[in-house]
Amino acid sequence: MEPDRTQEGKFDFSILDGVIQGARAHNMRLMLLWFGSWKNGLSSYPPDWLKKDFDRFPRAQMIGDKTPWPVLGTTREQVTGPLNVELLSPFSDANRDADTRAFTALMRHIKAVDGQQHTIIMIQVENEVGMQGDTRDRSPQAVKASRAGPQGVDGLSAAA
Repeated sequence: MEPDRTQEGKFDFSILDGVIQGARAHNMRLMLLWFGSWKNGLSSYPPDWLKKDFDRFPRAQMIGDKTPWPVLGTTREQVTGPLNVELLSPFSDANRDADTRAFTALMRHIKAVDGQQHTIIMIQVENEVGMQGDTRDRSPQAVKASRAGPQGVDGLSAAA
């Protein structure tokens, strides 16, 4: 059963709660893996309300060419200019903030349901964006950060 993820700010942790209860029933511990916005070079985990709002949550862009497109075993046609891909731009404040709100809600929930028993003993945060088909995001935000040099935009490292 897929949790209801249709509304911004609404989080359904019922599946996680069931996994925690199952682990406890078998005297097991859990290690969670947080993908958040990215997994294997795609943004497949964010909810639909976020994925449908391209203006607020911009996508990474790549150079259009005839490079084989590794997703779904297809090739992409040559295009002129940037090509949007289904990958949230890591240079977007809105993308980062949405991911932060979701992770914060998860951590608060874990503390509420597992703060005493410690069934969950570790959470690994995946922070490697990865981009299939290009070496980096070429969206306007990414280009701005790249041109700002090692200190990046707002004094932050462009490599971060």
